[in-house]
Amino acid sequence: MVNPLDGLHPTDNKMKDKLTIAYSTNRGNKMKDKLIIAYSTNRSENYQKEFNKHLYKSSGCKPKVISYQNNSGESLTSVYNAIWNSIPLKDQKESIFVLCHHDIKFKTNGWGKNLLNIFNTNGWGKNLLNIFNTNKVDIIGLAGTEKLYQNSTWWLNKQGQFNTNDLWGKVWHTDGRKEWLSNFSSGKKCAKIQPVEVVDGLFLAFNPETCSQFDEDFKGFHFYDISFCYKNLKEGHKICVTETIPVVHESGGTLSPEWEQNRQLFIEKYQIN
Repeated sequence: MVNPLDGLHPTDNKMKDKLTIAYSTNRGNKMKDKLIIAYSTNRSENYQKEFNKHLYKSSGCKPKVISYQNNSGESLTSVYNAIWNSIPLKDQKESIFVLCHHDIKFKTNGWGKNLLNIFNTNGWGKNLLNIFNTNKVDIIGLAGTEKLYQNSTWWLNKQGQFNTNDLWGKVWHTDGRKEWLSNFSSGKKCAKIQPVEVVDGLFLAFNPETCSQFDEDFKGFHFYDISFCYKNLKEGHKICVTETIPVVHESGGTLSPEWEQNRQLFIEKYQIN
């Protein structure tokens, strides 16, 4: 094992050419006290080393960090499932998974401890109640909607307009020169864990023991998150947004032909009214 701050360490399984793990020495117990953070990237090894350092330092809880070298544009659904399947079951039982974009930066330190606290307690002061053991929260994101409409675009309302009523969360953005805030809660008071139907995939934290895997019918880089959330929602899992983990995102996202193709597939699969 090596410290994540010492660089990248290749696994010895069949994915070793793609998958790089920076191991921590943190060992768990019966509670979910470990984080496994993973991301897909086409950036350089030096970038990954620096990003791993940022994840390790900012989380405050000695996570295991996994980077997947994705130069060929493999679909995120298959990449994330491959990472998921590469994690031993023992580690899955002890850990919360975090899947994130490679172009985010956490604005505060200790967010990992905060996240584990959200998952391991009910958020209302009873610090010994493990949410996962009572199956109350399964997925947490930073932005999402409490109602997904037929258009299957999480930030739009039924009329296809920006949804000011059902959205929750806050995400900072940057163009390299300045930062600005997307305040999806728009003045509404967001609970520490705010129930929603789906969350955006720039940050997905979830319990690997309770959640179903990603739907690999969705190709490319779009709707991996919405399909993952909605499938788990329909299976009875609880999804929430938290505003307690502020991040800065370098990308605002694009609505490409691939995005539209996956939107149509999602509509066909789920036929939301």
